[in-house]
Amino acid sequence: MNKIITQNDLCDLTGKGRITIWRWIKEGILPEPMRINGVVLGWDNEIINTWFKSLYSSTKN
Repeated sequence: MNKIITQNDLCDLTGKGRITIWRWIKEGILPEPMRINGVVLGWDNEIINTWFKSLYSSTKN
């Protein structure tokens, strides 16, 4: 299993706050986090890497 990126990790990576992260999820900008029994674990590292690459490629165009 790949590394799990927590919400705090994602806030540090993006420089954004928790509210922005959840707004992005609601707006479909950021993928949903993994959950087990309703408890949010975080995001798979590969999913976040792919997400960052897609953001980069969309801002490049």
